[in-house]
Amino acid sequence: MQACPDCATCLKFFKQDGSYDVICSGSLPGIQYEEVTSVSTGYKEDYEMHSLDFEEFLWAKGYAEEQTDGILDHMLSLTPFSELEYSIWMENFREYMTLGGMPKVVDMFVSQKNYSGTLNEQVQILRAYEEDIVKYASGLDKAKIKNIYTHIPVFLAKENKRYQITKVAPGARNREYAGTVDWLSDAGIVNVCYCLGAPELPLKGNYNPKEYKIYFRDTGLLVASLDEEAQADLRQNRNVGFNGSFYTFPYFCAFMLRRYLSARAG
Repeated sequence: MQACPDCATCLKFFKQDGSYDVICSGSLPGIQYEEVTSVSTGYKEDYEMHSLDFEEFLWAKGYAEEQTDGILDHMLSLTPFSELEYSIWMENFREYMTLGGMPKVVDMFVSQKNYSGTLNEQVQILRAYEEDIVKYASGLDKAKIKNIYTHIPVFLAKENKRYQITKVAPGARNREYAGTVDWLSDAGIVNVCYCLGAPELPLKGNYNPKEYKIYFRDTGLLVASLDEEAQADLRQNRNVGFNGSFYTFPYFCAFMLRRYLSARAG
């Protein structure tokens, strides 16, 4: 869509005509690269697409919905898993954390039944993100946005309470990097996790905009951004120097929250 922004205007007329169902997609749709003549407000429905969550990963591996429902039942009832069940689900979870949920990466793993080639595919995705930054970011912001992007694993490995712009580059100042984190978030490349002053609703009324950490939206890309040895260590020895950076990642939490709310609504 970003290559032909006026497609967004045409959607209104397709809707009014009613002869066709039209589906459009675009890379980094949260960024307004070019001016759109007229947005088809009221004539289109927007969807934000994500990589697979843990539940969808299990479906891709052939597990039935009844089996994934069973995980939720155990957690809601606080019923312990058997030793065998726990071993199986944790092994699947480690695979998911290593691979992430990018469809092609998961498909390679499921069809091959091994990790061969998955790291290379993840690295290619990371490079494609960098190319998008260079292509679509404007002016001097290109270098600054790329600086933020490439430093994500560095800061996650530290015990800092927040992402520190001043340590991204010599002489870096927060005011000079204004909007760069928002660009990456709007582009769908990262998740920004803010520190709450208090765990109370509404959450947006309790967060501190100056204290945050930045995560890749896909755990597998975070692993791939390190090096091949780190991924091999996580795969073979089930160990990585900063597991918290992976296990606090929102996907699994979002999966369980969605399942929990669904159960409550039912």
